[in-house]
Amino acid sequence: MSMTTCRECGGEVSTLAETCPHCGAPQHQPPAQTEEPTGKKPISTKKILSIIALSLAGVSLLFGGLGMRIAALVIGIISYRSTDGDEKEAETYAKIAIIVSAVLIGLSLFALLVWGRIAVDIFHAAAPYFRSM
Repeated sequence: MSMTTCRECGGEVSTLAETCPHCGAPQHQPPAQTEEPTGKKPISTKKILSIIALSLAGVSLLFGGLGMRIAALVIGIISYRSTDGDEKEAETYAKIAIIVSAVLIGLSLFALLVWGRIAVDIFHAAAPYFRSM
């Protein structure tokens, strides 16, 4: 059995003793539980919103209608407005989602106007034919 000195009073204590026989101070500290750094930061809600808006805008490019594009625009704006200055990646995703959604909404509205005008022209061109029947 080897001996050591007490942390508190400096008296001689066995290395196997849990407390000092002189002052009663605990001698063995439980191992400190330290979190092992993983190197990864948790994903913030703002970043998740930005990614959802960007994904929604991208999906609406291929499959979506005007409603999906408006939803992507709204989510992108909410995400952008909620970012602080410290989350540059989330802010960038939100900006891209807003731009893509706005362009797609503009194209959708333009297409509606063009196709609507074409339909009116076809109707006017065909109207005399149907009146003669």
